[in-house]
Amino acid sequence: MNSLNAYLLPLCVAFAGNLLYHVASRGAPRDAAPLWLLSVAYLVASAAAGVVAWRLHGTGGLSRNLLSCATPVLALAVIMIEAGFLLAYRSGASVGTASLLVNAGVAAALIVVGSVVFAESYSLQTWAGVLLTLLGVLLTASARNPAS
Repeated sequence: MNSLNAYLLPLCVAFAGNLLYHVASRGAPRDAAPLWLLSVAYLVASAAAGVVAWRLHGTGGLSRNLLSCATPVLALAVIMIEAGFLLAYRSGASVGTASLLVNAGVAAALIVVGSVVFAESYSLQTWAGVLLTLLGVLLTASARNPAS
């Protein structure tokens, strides 16, 4: 199995989840405080993930390493992402433009992080794609489209 096939299904799951996430965030009740909304959503997600983990892995994979320094950093990142999008959508940001700006910017930044921090190598074609992505982000951000 080549590497594309190995991660195609997980990426499709991530795609579907990301799509659901943005639609749900844009349609979230406006009278619910964003951090309370996230707290309840993550209680439900935690319970569901625990059930699925138990069914798939039993107690295998449970270890003290689950509480490594990556865990609180991941938790903080999740709160920042979720609260940022909820607040942006409540401020009138377009669901398509907001996600495009953030995700394209993150993708370009991660190419640099991958290269510098993780010593990943990228082709000239990849770096050209990063420049085009950044140009697209700049063009999108500078467009004077009304928020919808």
